[in-house]
Amino acid sequence: MLDSPAVAQRKCFDVLPTHLQLIRDCSQLLYCSSFRDVSFICSDGTVQANRAFLAARSEYFRGLLFGGLQESSLATVALSQVKAGPLRLVLHYLHTLDIKSTDVEEMMDACELARQYSIPDCESCLLRQLKDQILLSGTAISTVLDKAASLAMPQLELLALEQCSSMVITPVAFQGFSPYALILCLSAAHLKASEASILEAVINWGKQQLRNSPGLSMPNVLADIMPKVLYGDQSYHVTPYGTKFDKDGTRVTVHIDMDARQCSFEVDGINFGVAFWTLPAQVYPAVSMRYGGKVKFITCIGVD
Repeated sequence: MLDSPAVAQRKCFDVLPTHLQLIRDCSQLLYCSSFRDVSFICSDGTVQANRAFLAARSEYFRGLLFGGLQESSLATVALSQVKAGPLRLVLHYLHTLDIKSTDVEEMMDACELARQYSIPDCESCLLRQLKDQILLSGTAISTVLDKAASLAMPQLELLALEQCSSMVITPVAFQGFSPYALILCLSAAHLKASEASILEAVINWGKQQLRNSPGLSMPNVLADIMPKVLYGDQSYHVTPYGTKFDKDGTRVTVHIDMDARQCSFEVDGINFGVAFWTLPAQVYPAVSMRYGGKVKFITCIGVD
């Protein structure tokens, strides 16, 4: 005779390892309304929890809910600067030692909360989840690049840039990127693709921006994104560094900015933009010219 669903579920719980049973029971304190006795009023919703359990799991909540502050005697606690979603993730971790989310922005906000509340294990768990999400989509990469700097998470920014460097640059590779994230990707990541492939992906990104904001024009969209992209007569082209400049009298100026770790070229007064990013701490210039050519090194220190 088959067991009823309720009996089968109870038997399944009975054979769970002890620590999993404990986690299951702790989660009931968060998700069973009978056990919730405090409400956090967030900027976009309300989150309920068990006061005593939070105090036992976190010094921050212990001080907030039992530390003699006004909130310790209230059934509702105002957290007007906190969003409900990120707070739920942090509380879920405190009850289950796990994070269940695929929302990158929400996880980054939760990571900031975990840092503010001094819950390092929660922050570490969120960072691991975020690393997995970064590998999945351009939108996730963009979200991380947009928020990592403001949240002081350089390790995530570096990881996102490394993922950019390993991306296959297809015509839609940059879809989902914000303007800031795309600029950072083009300037700081080592993209393994031809300039033509990168250009095509940037143009398609620009077309998507125009669909989202019809009032813009392509020159305006691309102006800050890729200085080497020129627009004219409804066509696009790149001014390549590979062009030959071998006429007598051609003057080539190499600009090496060691503060920004960038190298750019100027030919007969025309600046072709940055050619190399993230230069090493020390560089050793070497020049090869035809007979009759001249070279001059000028060091500029402290010049704006």
